[in-house]
Amino acid sequence: MRYLLSAILIGTLAGGCTRGGDAPAGPAAETPTLDVTSWTDKSELFMEYPPLVAGETIRFAVHLTKLEDFSALNAGRPSIEMTPESGGPPVTLAGSDPLRPGAFRVEGKIPPAGRYRWALLVNAPGLFDRHDLGVTTVFGDKANAIADAEKRPEKDAAAIAYLKEQQWTNPFQTSQVREGEVRSALRVPAAIEPLTGGEAIVAAPADGRYASPTLPSVGDRVMVGQVLGQLEPRLAEGGEDRASLAANVTEAQAALDGAKADQARAERLLQERAVPARRVEDARRATSISEARLTAAQARLAQRDEVLRSGGSVASGNAFVLRAPIAGRVAEVYAALGASFDEGAPLFRIVRTDRVELQAQIPPSEAPLSDRISALALEVPVVSIVAADREGLKAKRLRNHHLRGSSAINYESDIILILNDKYHIVAKVNIEFNPYQAQRYRDWVVASVEKNRGGQDNVDLEYENLFEYSCFDPTGRQTAEKLIEERLYND
Repeated sequence: MRYLLSAILIGTLAGGCTRGGDAPAGPAAETPTLDVTSWTDKSELFMEYPPLVAGETIRFAVHLTKLEDFSALNAGRPSIEMTPESGGPPVTLAGSDPLRPGAFRVEGKIPPAGRYRWALLVNAPGLFDRHDLGVTTVFGDKANAIADAEKRPEKDAAAIAYLKEQQWTNPFQTSQVREGEVRSALRVPAAIEPLTGGEAIVAAPADGRYASPTLPSVGDRVMVGQVLGQLEPRLAEGGEDRASLAANVTEAQAALDGAKADQARAERLLQERAVPARRVEDARRATSISEARLTAAQARLAQRDEVLRSGGSVASGNAFVLRAPIAGRVAEVYAALGASFDEGAPLFRIVRTDRVELQAQIPPSEAPLSDRISALALEVPVVSIVAADREGLKAKRLRNHHLRGSSAINYESDIILILNDKYHIVAKVNIEFNPYQAQRYRDWVVASVEKNRGGQDNVDLEYENLFEYSCFDPTGRQTAEKLIEERLYND
């Protein structure tokens, strides 16, 4: 019995101290995953699969996207066709219905070893497509297949993964990289101005009050001669209003008629030798003076009406009708209903929009490039107001992730500016020992630059509100107090 135990012990020690024997087998190596991406005019294919080994049943993970709207294909069945390069009938591996939107499965037994030309066929309602995937190799054993797969270049470790399932839930578009012409571009500030003679100012023809049934607005289209309103003139102290001038003409005409009657009477009495010749000369002199006064009164009235016509107005009773001198759009409105204006004060600015002039400010260093400009693209800044979602309405401090559609807004916007009442977002450490200071914070608004594509962001500026004047004080300053944040001072 003692010899048996010694033999067992020696055998155990010999097995545990072996130096030249084979090392114990480790865990099996993970099978690499291959993928292929293909585009046609109708669809995009992304497919993952293991190395191809003859005789094995292999499952292909197929992702299909419709290029007409970049949405997931949600119907039909794909299939894989493998045609031997040496000739022979193709082998077809059938696919399944959609497992979920855009995701399909193709499963089947791989044909004998060799080189094959393979393609993925899409057969769906309203879409029949074929993705030619080139040439692939089917190996006779798994070891050679894995060794060939490991020779392929590794994926870029710095690349950002963006799964098809994520793309399909967002408005996202992919495109194959192609060679194209690269042109130099010049980005400069510019302004669109009317051509010379393409704008007109409608001014007040006299001191008076503006009246109109409706006040034209900026952007309204007007035609030549269109009525813009009326100006009711003030009664002038020197009798220079139109009513006084018209009365002067009537008075001068009556004086002339009387002078002519006196002259005719004096001439008849002179023929009868009833009056001296001097009486006739005085009558003729009075007639000439009356004619001169009538001519002057008529000239003053005509001159006033001509001024009205040249300034875009015409006389209508004792009011001046304001008319558009050119066709175009109203660019600026200075008039206000019931307001009084001095003579010459601008009321409206009208510009032609059928032809305009682009004035670009090109730096001198970039001037040579301006001779080769072949195309123009205008970037017009757009300011949009975004509503907050339910969580934003409950939050003490509104941030960009509280905006409705924040994922798209954070990507598309160049600048995101959010206003908060300073009283509600100041941390308690600033006000707990000074209640009076807390009340002063009610008069201030914090403007937070949440995003700035062209400069610094995460900046908090504050402005005093002057709501009794419907404005803010434009002289702002950087906020010095600590504000409520997500992690710090979450009061």
